Amino acid sequence: MRLFSTAEASSAASPAASPATASSLGLPPVAFSNQELQTTKATSSTFGQVGSKHEHSIQRELGSSNVDSKSTFANKPPMAVPVQILLVEDNPADADLTRETMETAKIRNEVNVVYNGNAALAYLHKQHPYEDAVTPDIVFLDLNLPGMDGREVLRRIKSDESIRNIPVVVLTSSEAQEDVVKSYDLHCNAYVRKPVNLEGYQKIVQAVDGFWFSVVKLPS
Repeated sequence: MRLFSTAEASSAASPAASPATASSLGLPPVAFSNQELQTTKATSSTFGQVGSKHEHSIQRELGSSNVDSKSTFANKPPMAVPVQILLVEDNPADADLTRETMETAKIRNEVNVVYNGNAALAYLHKQHPYEDAVTPDIVFLDLNLPGMDGREVLRRIKSDESIRNIPVVVLTSSEAQEDVVKSYDLHCNAYVRKPVNLEGYQKIVQAVDGFWFSVVKLPS
């Protein structure tokens, strides 16, 4: 079995490193076998590959190895495409207040309003007069609607494979426990009691902005 000195092992494991001898460092010579030297080479190669993959992964995430990650996230640009919101609300005053309050959200959004259940379903299915409607990212649904009420609208949305993945937040003045239970039984994504003043609407918008638009991944 051939024995290698410390200098030879160091040179083999790290070809680019400056040569050094045990005597120049004031250390006793250390012997390595062929098998130990091969293991050293393999370990060095493995760590080099892992480091390279990790570096490439970071570059893919940030776009360039020279990008400052702190400034990237601190200066995150606004969304190019606004979040599409469908508001189903029969009260024009409540609809206007909701729309105006949504304009204060940090995330860009576009609120489209329909005033009854039939119109809501026509909008979602892009039927006349909503052929050019953009599929909403989220629906805010009042329960107390004229004609087809919000419960039936919710049932139809969640039983239709083409639109049931759209999140539906029930936004209603009803505090009845049976409405809460029924809405969740029909697979609403959240139940929110409609506020009675501007401050209340602003709190809802902050919650929606912070959770549905910033944390939750909406279907596309």
